[in-house]
Amino acid sequence: MLFRSQPINLNFNKVFSPERMQRLSSFGILHRNWTEIVGSMMAQRSEPIAIEPQQDGSLGLIIAVDHPIIAQHIRLLHEDIRKACFKQCKLHGLTKVWTRVQPGAGIDRKSTRLNSSHANNSY
Repeated sequence: MLFRSQPINLNFNKVFSPERMQRLSSFGILHRNWTEIVGSMMAQRSEPIAIEPQQDGSLGLIIAVDHPIIAQHIRLLHEDIRKACFKQCKLHGLTKVWTRVQPGAGIDRKSTRLNSSHANNSY
């Protein structure tokens, strides 16, 4: 059986649109500033995982949390988090905040795990 290669037809304008590039940039800034946005205790137990465009043109933020109690706390503070995202990251149009329970979530926790796993290795 002979296969002919077909050209890949990608629309790079959709992949690299200014809106998508802005969201990617904003997400990187958001992730870096997460501790300042939610505080060190919440940053140890939560992390932003996605910025999703909504049908009405606004944005939604999905936050991974390590426990349902933290999810409830995030929901109670969603307006403060939304405002802090704008103040710290200039993230315009963020209107919704969702949570997802994900064991091991947390920015500070991951950096601590990475640092401790490399501390015992000698190069």
